[in-house]
Amino acid sequence: MHIVSSQSDLLVEELPLISSKTLRFNELLYDIGNPTIISNVSLPTNFIDAQRKLRQWLEQTEQALLNDKVRFGDLQTINAKKKIYKDLFDQTVEQEHIMEELNVIAREYYSKLSIDISRRLQEELTNYQDRLYDVKMFLSERLAKYNQADKTLSDFERGIEEVRLWIRNVQPRLNANDSSYTDSRALENQLGRSQILQHEIREMQTTINRLNKDVVDLTQDADENLGRHLREQMKELNESWSHIISSTKIFSQNIQVRQTTKKNRDLFSQ
Repeated sequence: MHIVSSQSDLLVEELPLISSKTLRFNELLYDIGNPTIISNVSLPTNFIDAQRKLRQWLEQTEQALLNDKVRFGDLQTINAKKKIYKDLFDQTVEQEHIMEELNVIAREYYSKLSIDISRRLQEELTNYQDRLYDVKMFLSERLAKYNQADKTLSDFERGIEEVRLWIRNVQPRLNANDSSYTDSRALENQLGRSQILQHEIREMQTTINRLNKDVVDLTQDADENLGRHLREQMKELNESWSHIISSTKIFSQNIQVRQTTKKNRDLFSQ
């Protein structure tokens, strides 16, 4: 059976229901003895074997989850953890089917057992049912969390590259100054370029804002190496972005100066 490695990382505090129900079940076993022995009065062997295997699976799985906590690594690590959770989720669904079969058999035998044993068997099966539900919900939440981390990190990396590419492409446009102050067509061309540039900056600023938010969200659960890498990437990008904004302001101011100079020359030439 493939279960989560004891070296995996799931938050213990996120499993209060599983741990508390396991504790209550252990107390129940202390009172009534081994459930297999209880059921051995008249229940069939296949029921007893399935019951024992289900109990062992629950104990192993709960222990693995309780010793685990959330830590994001790179995309490869995230996908590996997603596979572990998905495999375990599929196992849980299989155990639910076994649970259904146990309930069907138990209902046939309740009337044949003593009232005390019947009641205790019902408590035992209900306990299994509740614990399976808790494991399934826990794994569903984990899968959702890691799927979101996968998407956010992928979007972050694409966004970083998108902004870097834009910065590389825009730099030559800022440096391409037309020295012809008196050429109306050249000034109109520069003004048009400036307006397009301002529009692109507004759009790119939205991406920058999202990336800054994403890096905060990602580093909350990222491991040390990934967290440091993401923060360094964002710091470098923000510095490049600030430089571009400053260069763009100078570019726009130069165009305004040229427009003013041309207007004054046109006025004096009349």
